[in-house]
Amino acid sequence: MIRLLVISAFILALVAGGAANIPLSFVMRLAGAAERGASWQQARGTLWNGQISGLAADGVDFGTARITTHALSFLSGKPAATLQVSAGAVQGRMDVSVSGQGMTVKDLSVNADLAKLSNLQSELKRAGGTLGVGNAAVSIRRDGTCLNATGTATLDTVRRIGILYGRDWPLLSGDLTCDSGAFVIMLSGTGESQEKFDLTVRFIQPGTTQIKVQAANLDAEAAQLLPALGFSTTPEGLVFHQDTSLPN
Repeated sequence: MIRLLVISAFILALVAGGAANIPLSFVMRLAGAAERGASWQQARGTLWNGQISGLAADGVDFGTARITTHALSFLSGKPAATLQVSAGAVQGRMDVSVSGQGMTVKDLSVNADLAKLSNLQSELKRAGGTLGVGNAAVSIRRDGTCLNATGTATLDTVRRIGILYGRDWPLLSGDLTCDSGAFVIMLSGTGESQEKFDLTVRFIQPGTTQIKVQAANLDAEAAQLLPALGFSTTPEGLVFHQDTSLPN
């Protein structure tokens, strides 16, 4: 997701350079989108109103992306556009603006279908569920470093797994933040029997993601079942951990 935002920043920067009326397919190449880890099947229209089909970045299928540039944003010297993605693993919208220092994302609202995320371990993909982010705003440097983030997020995967095991496990919820330059989603939840789950997702840089889930206060039977989903027994308790690195 961070890589997609960085690519969007480079594309919008071309608007300020007078490329708004150039075909979007040429702008994608000019912005080095492919070299930055993105792929697509077709790009139609221009930066004023264009559509990219078959878009993927960071191993995530974004399906179709539509970009609409805000003409009045030029008056402030910060080109801005609305980006909408649909028909892929991630669906939603955001308003993106760029400046010399980096970019700002506002009104970010997306839902990610875990079963469709190709870079997740198979155990999590089989569990499925939806990661939802709403009322979010993120400030990012041109190199992808996170400066500030606000917003809320939810994940229903733990609840879905609990239903399979006959347990009333919680919906996880929490906030977005930045930590040492990484964009971080921190979620937690407590079940009916005081089962505790904590999830941290760290987007360290474009192409690098760390996922960590900790489970505590589980009954003996549940504790024996979770290793089948990729959890390991550690001094911290039952922990699921995944590092995903993609070419930069």
